[in-house]
Amino acid sequence: MADGPLLPEQIVICDVDGGFCDAARLHFGRREGLEVVQGRLEDLPRMDCIVWPGNSHAVPTSGLDTALSRLAGPGVLQRVRALLAADFGDEGAPAGTAWLVAADGAGHCSPEADGASSGPPHCVVYTVVFPRSRDGPRLAMHGALEAMARHNGEAQHGALPEPPAPASAPSQVRLTWTWSRR
Repeated sequence: MADGPLLPEQIVICDVDGGFCDAARLHFGRREGLEVVQGRLEDLPRMDCIVWPGNSHAVPTSGLDTALSRLAGPGVLQRVRALLAADFGDEGAPAGTAWLVAADGAGHCSPEADGASSGPPHCVVYTVVFPRSRDGPRLAMHGALEAMARHNGEAQHGALPEPPAPASAPSQVRLTWTWSRR
């Protein structure tokens, strides 16, 4: 069973690239609970959970890794590397593998911990999208949603749809999941 609320109530896809945002809007249409925002993660209101697309060894290699590390804390990658080593050893994880881990200082993945509307997220879904492959973004997104479903408990959440990445989107999926506060 899940510790905390169900994920996700609302999905926010955020990217600074207007072309990526246009492709996401075209692909996802007007799905309820999904919003596409052109901008930076740091400029969004507080997120309860963010998705960190990364490589098969959880080694930071890009500006996105730097931004996410600032946002969620550098300890996230250390925890993911420990999970990766336990599950896959030195081989690295395949694309689509994902873990939901607490952000630095959060202790657990529950937004009720402090009720703040700004600040770092409570948890991070680290999903392997690299090394690049044709199916990498789709597998990474599916892995992230599966990690959230595992967090929620299969019986509570039900089956998740298979969400393909927009065809014209860059191969790096940059997503932010938030819980809506109703």
